[in-house]
Amino acid sequence: MVKLTDLPGLGAESEQMLLDAGVDSVEILRRIGSVRAYLRSSVVAGER
Repeated sequence: MVKLTDLPGLGAESEQMLLDAGVDSVEILRRIGSVRAYLRSSVVAGER
């Protein structure tokens, strides 16, 4: 299974933002797309 941090350009900080937004696998990221994942993580970050 490929981890989020195995993807090019995605480090530990980005992985944590995605995990906080409920994107916990490469499969989910591919399904919803990078733009939607970014929007989700932005909403979650704004709620803190």
